[in-house]
Amino acid sequence: MPPEATTVDVLLAKGEVRLAACGIESARLDAELLLAHALRIDRARLAARLGSGGRPGAEVPEREAAVFRGLVKRRALREPIAYILGSKEFWSLDMEVTPAVLIPRPETEVLVREALVHLPPPGAPLNVVDVGTGSGVIAIALASERRDIMVLAIDSSAEALEVAKRNAARHSVQSRVYLMQGDLLMGVLDHEERFPPFQMVVCNPPYVALNERDSLMPEVRDHEPAGALYAGDDGMEAIERLVPQAERILAPGGALLLEVASPRASETVRLLEESGLWQDVAIVPDLAGLPRVVRARLSRKRVT
Repeated sequence: MPPEATTVDVLLAKGEVRLAACGIESARLDAELLLAHALRIDRARLAARLGSGGRPGAEVPEREAAVFRGLVKRRALREPIAYILGSKEFWSLDMEVTPAVLIPRPETEVLVREALVHLPPPGAPLNVVDVGTGSGVIAIALASERRDIMVLAIDSSAEALEVAKRNAARHSVQSRVYLMQGDLLMGVLDHEERFPPFQMVVCNPPYVALNERDSLMPEVRDHEPAGALYAGDDGMEAIERLVPQAERILAPGGALLLEVASPRASETVRLLEESGLWQDVAIVPDLAGLPRVVRARLSRKRVT
C-alpha cells in the first residue's frame, strides 16, 4: 500500500483488496477493525469519518496510516485478527487473547449456557472446575452470571493462566475464580484432601485429531497453540483421560459438560455410557444444529 493512501476511504479500499486477494472472506470487516484499531476508535466513529455523496473521507495521519498498513500485512499472513487486536468478545464480555490461548468461539457459549442451566439452584456455595481454562472465558462467564459459585480454573500453560488472571481481574471475578496449573484434573486428584466436593466439571478440551491438522484454516493451524488443539490420533485422548478423573472428583449428582468435535459426539456418549457411572447423558447442538456439547450427571463416584 503506497504512502499516498491517507484518507479513511482509500485506506479501507486498499486494505480490503489486499486481504481479499489472500482469500480472507471477511476482508472488508477486517480492514475496518484494523483501521479503527490503528486510529484507537471504534467502528461507529470510523463509519462517521467515511466519505459520502462525493465528499472525501477524513484524512488519516501518516503515522496511523503506517500502523494500519502493518496490521494489514500481519492479517494478510493469516494471523488471526483477535491476536492482532488483542481481544475477543465472549458472552458479551471483552476478553484479552494472546497467542498463548485459543481464541474463544461462539460455539463455546453453548457450553456456558448449558452449564448455567444445569447448575443447582442458588443456595449453598457451589464449586465448579473449568479444565483447560485458556484465557479463562468459561470460568469468568460462569462467575459473572452466578455469584454463588467458586470456579477452579486449571490449565497446563503458565502463559495462558496469566491471560486468565488478567481477564478475571478485568471483569471483577478474581475473588471467585481460582487459577491452578496442572494436567487436566491430576493436580486435584493428587491433593484431594485440599479440595471441596465439586458440583460441576466443564471443559473445552483439545479435540482435533492429528491427521486433521492440514484441514484446519491457516489462522488456526499456524497460529493457535497446538497443545490446546490436538488430542492424539483420534481426537479423543483428552476426553478419554478426563472422564475417569471427573468420576473421582465430582460429588454424586454432579454434572460433566464437554465441548466436543461434532464427529466425535457419539463416541463421547459411548464412553460415558460404558463407564456405568453416568446418567442423563445427552448431546446438545449448537446454533448450526451440529453436535457441540455432551453433558451427563454422575450417579455414583468411582471407587479407587
